[in-house]
Amino acid sequence: MLLASCAKVEMGGRAFSDIPLSFSSYSPRPVSRVDAGSFVSGTSLPDSCTFGVFAYFQEGTVGTGTPATWSASRTPGFMFDQKVEFFEGDYNYSSVRYWPANEENTISFWAYYPYVAYNADNSGLVKFYSNEACTSAYTKSSTGLPYVKYTVPSNPDDQIDLLFDGFANKNKTYDNCTPTPGTVQFNFRHALSWVEFQIIEGTGAVINSMSVSNIKWTGVCTDVENRTWTNQTDVATFSVNDVTVSSSTICSMLLMPQTIANNATLTINYDITFESSDPGHPEPIVYKGNSGSVALKDATQANGTTPAGISAWEPGHHYIYKIRAGFERIEFEEVVDSMDDWSVGASNISVPE
Repeated sequence: MLLASCAKVEMGGRAFSDIPLSFSSYSPRPVSRVDAGSFVSGTSLPDSCTFGVFAYFQEGTVGTGTPATWSASRTPGFMFDQKVEFFEGDYNYSSVRYWPANEENTISFWAYYPYVAYNADNSGLVKFYSNEACTSAYTKSSTGLPYVKYTVPSNPDDQIDLLFDGFANKNKTYDNCTPTPGTVQFNFRHALSWVEFQIIEGTGAVINSMSVSNIKWTGVCTDVENRTWTNQTDVATFSVNDVTVSSSTICSMLLMPQTIANNATLTINYDITFESSDPGHPEPIVYKGNSGSVALKDATQANGTTPAGISAWEPGHHYIYKIRAGFERIEFEEVVDSMDDWSVGASNISVPE
């Protein structure tokens, strides 16, 4: 790996080797609005992106042959929000850290993406705290992994694909890093839900605007290892006006995982143009439709046999609402990820005109 500095960082006289600490990453089918500007497929982060690393030094008793192990009392003083850049296949950071010189002293690592989402003064979209109530900021002397508070931006263009490392990198030494000794590999996973709205082609309808209402948009991740969100608070309406449909997609949103509330609704406004059969009035007739407030929970499976639709949005799952607008009725079909990391399954609801 190409490292950006040769400055050596020591900690309190503890012995460190001359072997630099390196990083790599794996991310299943990531999307990014911050670094790439659009959805990206594949299993690696977008080129020229950055992520943040927290590292926890764990001191053991030298000479015993027993490595120190992770506990919630560890503090992130070894690396605190260390910026790492992925560029042209290399991972760069400064100043370079070095592996402990013995097997008893270990390091545990946790990371998040994208780096630009967090500011040290907790003024960014992502905020780190040392307690679930989010009253104490996370610092170098805080213990355990951080609690993460996130508020979804109301503008879909400003929303980000927040990724958390699975925290498999506990108790690391140079020799027990896999698959490459000395290289810590992060496994990033989606922390939010990807909710997409599409128009089914061939219906003759033009969507003018749409909105989803009573959606929880602020939450606290109390367990970043398992992406457990609690304390979801506040509700918002996410609206898209002057819709420009691209490849049938009306809008994609990256939203807070949550149980779908009974009053969570979807509304669309649309036009359907009909050719006139009256020679005296040859102008096309434009029918302006409004779906009204359709409850998102009023869904049935696509085959119509299962009454239960989508009851919750889970982290790492992809939900597609397909809208078929006609003169007689509006149909909403939901395509739902049944597995983690953007995989797929289906259901629908019909709404009378």
